[in-house]
Amino acid sequence: MIERGDIHRAMVEQGTSLPTLDPDEIADRVWRMDVPRDEAEAVFDALTPAA
Repeated sequence: MIERGDIHRAMVEQGTSLPTLDPDEIADRVWRMDVPRDEAEAVFDALTPAA
């Protein structure tokens, strides 16, 4: 689930807690893949805690 989205807001209002992804992190990774082109792919994993 992507944080701060409509579905995320609705689920939080209902008291549901699900793993989430930060949309700012997604945007940053997509930018790096397109502009400097220093990454060929990116993996987003909401189930594994960040190190």
